[in-house]
Amino acid sequence: MQPTNKPSVNWQEFFETLGAIYWHIDYYQFLQLTGFDESEYALNKFKTIQAAIKGLSCLDNYSWQRLIQGIEGIKNEKIARSRERISQTNGQNTTAD
Repeated sequence: MQPTNKPSVNWQEFFETLGAIYWHIDYYQFLQLTGFDESEYALNKFKTIQAAIKGLSCLDNYSWQRLIQGIEGIKNEKIARSRERISQTNGQNTTAD
């Protein structure tokens, strides 16, 4: 497997930051930080972000971390199986020539 250049994520910090956004940023600060103009569109985006963050809080940080690590393992397994199938297919094609 090839090494990745993905930055490591501090999940505790990530979820704490989301919580800070939820509790400490009001609509006008949201406008300032995102560059949106005051509009119905921006208000809907702000409300959507608030709802999304609230929804993410349904699980504790440890559970999210385990889910994220678990999906990385599942993705890596699928990639490995896919590469194996491609390798087997290429092997069959070369023997048929």
